[in-house]
Amino acid sequence: MSKVDYIEVGRAAHELEHRHGWDAPNFAARLAADALAEGEYEESEFWRAVELQLMPRGVSNGRTD
Repeated sequence: MSKVDYIEVGRAAHELEHRHGWDAPNFAARLAADALAEGEYEESEFWRAVELQLMPRGVSNGRTD
């Protein structure tokens, strides 16, 4: 597995936030789930990192991973 490029994560998070506003973390979560369902583990990991980047600090989404 390759390492997540957090510069790209930041860029993608900024773009999703611009396009989707408050729904951006949910959109990133859907992209992560879709990638995982297709067996694209590195892509899923990337979108999960974007989702976490977009989550407001101190907000828990109920996940334990």
